[in-house]
Amino acid sequence: MKKLIKKKGLTLNELLVVIIILAVLSAIIIPQLDIFSDGANKSACRANQRRLDSATDVWYAHDKANLKKEPTVDGLVTEGFISGPVSCPGGGNYKYNKATSMFECSDRSHSRSG
Repeated sequence: MKKLIKKKGLTLNELLVVIIILAVLSAIIIPQLDIFSDGANKSACRANQRRLDSATDVWYAHDKANLKKEPTVDGLVTEGFISGPVSCPGGGNYKYNKATSMFECSDRSHSRSG
């Protein structure tokens, strides 16, 4: 009588199929991670802009003489109206726009309208 031999482990072909499947899945998933990172940077930048706008409102309300001045990020941090440092995670710089009375990021992809 023949004894049945139980095989243990994977054959080389089965192992190659698993590796190929994992490679295809990683090729699909890894580029998506970069998209999530960009979205997170935009959200963080927009949140920073809102923080700066709120600090500017308090800065103006604190001293009416400030109405003649233009706020800066460094000025708001130095005077204690916002905890700093405040920087764009995407590398942009914040500048106050008198026309809109809001801070804007130099990185146009972080604009609040788009």
